[in-house]
Amino acid sequence: MTRIYRRLIRLYPDDIRFAYGAELDAEFRRGLADSGSRGRFRRAAFVVRAVARLLVEAAFERVHTLYSHRSFHGRGRPDLGLVRPPNMSKQEWFGGGGAGVTAQPPPVTRATARAKVDGSIAG
Repeated sequence: MTRIYRRLIRLYPDDIRFAYGAELDAEFRRGLADSGSRGRFRRAAFVVRAVARLLVEAAFERVHTLYSHRSFHGRGRPDLGLVRPPNMSKQEWFGGGGAGVTAQPPPVTRATARAKVDGSIAG
């Protein structure tokens, strides 16, 4: 059942899945475990409610993305080519210039940015 629910989570827009997908899956697993201890009817009722809620919310989010600009959402995957990673100074990002530097940021690969982010979390 959890495998089917994980596939249904794909109905959400990409930015919602990125931000809340793991949390949605964990919440469903907890609810399934709790309702399973109370009998088959409770478990079936939980699954029906959870799937219905997911379908309604996913449809709402899809419609919402049609009628609003991406910048209004406030969520989304960071574009590692545009977003300066944490713990990276502006001088490092813009190539060591100073005030008034108009140079383009250096190309950042996903591996470079991920290493910088992982280093900030581990440190």
